[in-house]
Amino acid sequence: MALNAYVSQISQIPLNHVTSIIHLKLKEDNFITWKSLSLPLLKRYWVLGLIDGYIRCPPKFLNQADLDAGLVNQHYTDRTDDDNTLIRWIQSTISDVVIPYVVGANFSRELCLNIDSRFARTSTTHSIQLRTKLQSLKLGSDTITEYLGEIKNLSDQLSAAGSTVSDDELVVLILHCIGNDYNAFGTSIRICNSPVTFDELHNLLLREEIVVNERSKNLLSEANNKDFASFQS
Repeated sequence: MALNAYVSQISQIPLNHVTSIIHLKLKEDNFITWKSLSLPLLKRYWVLGLIDGYIRCPPKFLNQADLDAGLVNQHYTDRTDDDNTLIRWIQSTISDVVIPYVVGANFSRELCLNIDSRFARTSTTHSIQLRTKLQSLKLGSDTITEYLGEIKNLSDQLSAAGSTVSDDELVVLILHCIGNDYNAFGTSIRICNSPVTFDELHNLLLREEIVVNERSKNLLSEANNKDFASFQS
C-alpha cells in the first residue's frame, strides 16, 4: 500500500456489531478462543494490516507547503481514526480483570502485541493444568452423572482455551478411570466395531451404573447373611 493512500474501513461501524460477533470477553483462560473469534472480523474489514504492520501509516503532511499551512493528509487522518476505532473494538472485548495488563497502548498493533505477550504463554500453561486434572480424575465414590459432568466441564474449559479434546480421547480416558466395577463394560466398549461418542457412552454408563449398584447390593447382602450365619453357629 502506498504511503499516501488509505481508505477508511471501520470508523462508522457500530461497536455493538463488534461485540455481537466477538461474544465473549478476553480472560485468563480463553485467549485462543477469543483470538479465533477476532481474526475473521479483522480480515472481513481489511484492518488486520493495522495490527501486523502491513498497512503503514501515511505521512501526516504530503509536502512542505501542507506542513507550513497545517493541512493534514486526509489519508493520515482516516488511518489514525481507524486505528483508534480498532483500539476501542479490542478494548470492548476485554474483561475488566484483563484491562490493567494492556493499558498504555497508543496503537492497535501495540495493544495486540501486549495481549499476545501476556496471554499466549498463560493460555498454554492453563491448558496443561486442565489436561493434567482431566487425566487424573477418577470416578471414586461419585455417581456417573457427577463424574462425567466434571469430565465435560474440564473438556469445555480446554476447548475454550484452544485445546480441544476429541470424543475418542475422552472415551479412552473414561474407560481407563472408572474403576474395576466397570471392567467388563469397558471391554465390551473397546471391542465394539463402531466408535462410541461421549454422549453415547454417558447413556450406556448410566444403564451400567444401575447394574453395578445392584450387584454391589447383592454382594453386600450375601456378606451380611454370611456374617449373620457365622454369628448364629
